[in-house]
Amino acid sequence: MKTEIIQTLTNNFESYVKKTSTNIEFCLARGLQSLLGYTKWDNFISVISKA
Repeated sequence: MKTEIIQTLTNNFESYVKKTSTNIEFCLARGLQSLLGYTKWDNFISVISKA
């Protein structure tokens, strides 16, 4: 994979990261749903459950 593509994908994922007041990083599943290409929550929740 080209370096530019990897950097773009990394930046996209990092843009979804949230931080708590104590700097703990986390992501919300509903935010990642669209990033990973899932249009329906029902399809995405089954993937999350398997993970």
